[in-house]
Amino acid sequence: CVNALIYLVQSEATANITIVQEVGDVCNEIEICIEGTICDNDGLCSCPDPYEQTFNVDTKKCVSKVGEACYLHSDCTKYASCMPRWNSSLGKFSGRCQCVGKYFDLPFERTCEKRSKLGEPCVDHINDINYQPCDISQNLKCINNICQCENESAYVYDVHRKACAIKAGHSCYSNRHNPSICVHGAKCKHYHNLTDSKMKSHKTNSGSLRCRCESGYIRNHEGLCQPGFGVSCDEIHPCFSNEKSSSHLVCSSGRCSCPSPLTQFFENESGNCLNKVNSPCVINHTYCVKHAKCVLREGMVTLTCQCTEGFSSTMEGQCKLNHRMNCHPKLNSTNVECNNDAGLTCQDGQCVCFDSSLSFDASKHNCVSRLGGFCGLHTDSKSGVKFSVGCSGDAGTKCIKNFVGGGSGFPCFCSQDVKVLYPPKQHCDFLI
Repeated sequence: CVNALIYLVQSEATANITIVQEVGDVCNEIEICIEGTICDNDGLCSCPDPYEQTFNVDTKKCVSKVGEACYLHSDCTKYASCMPRWNSSLGKFSGRCQCVGKYFDLPFERTCEKRSKLGEPCVDHINDINYQPCDISQNLKCINNICQCENESAYVYDVHRKACAIKAGHSCYSNRHNPSICVHGAKCKHYHNLTDSKMKSHKTNSGSLRCRCESGYIRNHEGLCQPGFGVSCDEIHPCFSNEKSSSHLVCSSGRCSCPSPLTQFFENESGNCLNKVNSPCVINHTYCVKHAKCVLREGMVTLTCQCTEGFSSTMEGQCKLNHRMNCHPKLNSTNVECNNDAGLTCQDGQCVCFDSSLSFDASKHNCVSRLGGFCGLHTDSKSGVKFSVGCSGDAGTKCIKNFVGGGSGFPCFCSQDVKVLYPPKQHCDFLI
């Protein structure tokens, strides 16, 4: 035997050669078994109790198999440790050999084998709850004799975390010692749904917890949470991209932003970068802001995004409801739909000037103040909403700063090249 240990035993009369055999080797008068083993009835070296013991080729000793009694770690088979277990018959704890770390118990051999990683072969037909041949730290399962994620519709292999992660929207569990691994940008949180306009917890036996995208992340069609506008990004975690749109976010200087931030606005609802009012556009290719269309204005040579009928542009290039349009005020807000930048607010279901002393100038698309009245930006003391007020009259009027008398805005005055006509016009007119 290659592994046999040969001892030369000297005697007075002759020299006898004795070969020491290991477990599984043939044994007889000359070929004796290594210490701690026996020569069985079949003429082979074996451990004293083959059912409970196995031979450790490294230590050359018979050690306990997985699940058998032990006192020290060295008493157990390779890659197993002596773990305390409650022995009900003895009424006390006793040591039992158990596979540890990245090793699992082979049911029939009762020895420890290293768990396979993603894509590596395994045996999936063994019906034993303790049989876990795939790396459990990666949430892998043995399916069709290959270690892979359990369910492709609910799991995906996260390269960054090196584990099968639960996709956004699927059930999870929150355990302090062994929590669920959600995809990057998601956390295991209580699932809620809207019923009768009230937020109620959705508690079912299948689990009230689900992996949900964190603030700033957007769920894509694959169930992954991708960085949204202003969130950090890199090659492994690219920005959210709507496949149906070419106006998607780009990773610039480690942050997600629109390709053209000066002329685009990011809309969380659609996940698109929308072109602002008056910015260039291409029909069926560019997304304009809500309530705007890509059209060719009279006298223009290029297509631009323009507000549709009933809407007017804000200072930020978005479209909000215009004067006398029907509106629906929301809770905790004086006006959400009406164009604040035009000085409009929602009252009695219609967009009107926020102050009764103001009038709406259709040519300027703005609420205006009479000559001598206050203009500029006015901040509502209750809601914090800012309204813009212009000046009435011809092009000669302008909003003059530093007017003595104070107030929330600036008074309307004629510019130096115009004169004031009182009464009845009460507005500025050009000098004659």
